[in-house]
Amino acid sequence: WQLQGRVNYYASSAPATVDFNINFIPPANLVFYDTLYPGWQSIKDRVPNALDAVTSPNKDIAVVKTKSRLYIFSINGQQLNSSPLGEIPLQEGTTIIMAEWATGFYVDDWEKNFSPTERK
Repeated sequence: WQLQGRVNYYASSAPATVDFNINFIPPANLVFYDTLYPGWQSIKDRVPNALDAVTSPNKDIAVVKTKSRLYIFSINGQQLNSSPLGEIPLQEGTTIIMAEWATGFYVDDWEKNFSPTERK
């Protein structure tokens, strides 16, 4: 984990920003799930140009980021399936800033909030 801050300011009447790293170790209650499964080497074996990855707490889905794409893989045993379930093209410079996984009864809440027919 690397926390970052941002300062917004004006330079010559034009809006500008400066990003900076915050040297802070997040508490355990903020970083509830932070396990990569399978491990990084296994992911790199399947996707050599991988730059980042997140995996589900249930150890059944992995999202792998390359410079130009996100790949979604199912996980069998201790490795990614040979071909992705899907892929999403990315604009250059895109980064993963957070991963949020829903399990148990939270799944229904998320589905209700994001389903067009169930929105309140």
